[in-house]
Order: sequence, then C-alpha cells, then structure tokens
Amino acid sequence: MKKKSINKHLKKTAPNIHFPQKLLRKTIPDKELHIVRHQLLARAYHKYGQIKPCGNWNTCFTIEDNTLFFWYQSLKDNSSHLESQVLKNQN
Repeated sequence: MKKKSINKHLKKTAPNIHFPQKLLRKTIPDKELHIVRHQLLARAYHKYGQIKPCGNWNTCFTIEDNTLFFWYQSLKDNSSHLESQVLKNQN
C-alpha cells in the first residue's frame, strides 16, 4: 500500500490521540511518541487493511516497561491484534 493512502486512511480513522501527558512527558518526548504511534498504525494497516481500535482511540495505546502497545481489530473479521515497539529511553 502506498504511503499516501495509508496517511489518508489514518487521518480518517485515527483522530488526534491524547495520552496522559503528565505521565508521558517525564520519559518520552511528544515527537517520538507521535512517530512510534504512526509506525504502529501503519504496520497494522499494512497487515490487515482497514482497522479500528479496541475500545477507543484514547485507550487502545498503552505504555508498559518502555514499550508502546497498540490494540486493534481488523474490520474484515473483527479479530483482535497487538502491535508493539520499544521506545528510546530519554532519561
């Protein structure tokens, strides 16, 4: 899938996702978080085409042990999936 169509799909399906900034700013810069979020969304879209979040866009991302997780469902069969990526430690 071309980058333009991925970006177009993500703009439609993934509005601005808000994280508890008070918690995240201590360890992860906003720019890095935005890039990693986008990479996880693009990876999911490449694998399954149209996707939707498990829950909502504010709760489908979580950070555990310096790893960002993204829970989502494929629209084709409503199966749940998980993507993850380790974040750089900025301490």
